[in-house]
Amino acid sequence: MTQDLETVTRELYAGIDRRDWAVWDRLVSPDAVAEAFGERQVGIAQCRAFLDGWVRAFPDVAHRIERLVAAGDTVVLEVTHTGTHTGPLGEGDETILPTGRTIAWPGCHVLRYRDGQVVSNHLYEDRLDLLSQLGVAS
Repeated sequence: MTQDLETVTRELYAGIDRRDWAVWDRLVSPDAVAEAFGERQVGIAQCRAFLDGWVRAFPDVAHRIERLVAAGDTVVLEVTHTGTHTGPLGEGDETILPTGRTIAWPGCHVLRYRDGQVVSNHLYEDRLDLLSQLGVAS
């Protein structure tokens, strides 16, 4: 089972990087929960909307899996995100207008699976590093 979750996780991230949303729909549970940057998304539609916001801001965003460990129903991965900031990031007063900068920022994702689908994903990202590279924090 652990080997299967490693394969499923790599397939999920490769699908996201290709914008193959059929892979997303197959591997993410309808009742999935994601937590990142102090926000909580409940259900596949909210999780996808959160991801869509990042894809709008960084249309070429890609994930390089640096390390992946699976145990039981859980997969933990260290990932480096890369992308060029060509779209708005965030909403309302929090929006960061496009900077045109190509950046790379680290993260750690903890995914829990049920019946071969992601039911939760906790994303721990270095937000200060990301904002510093965009030139909006120091």
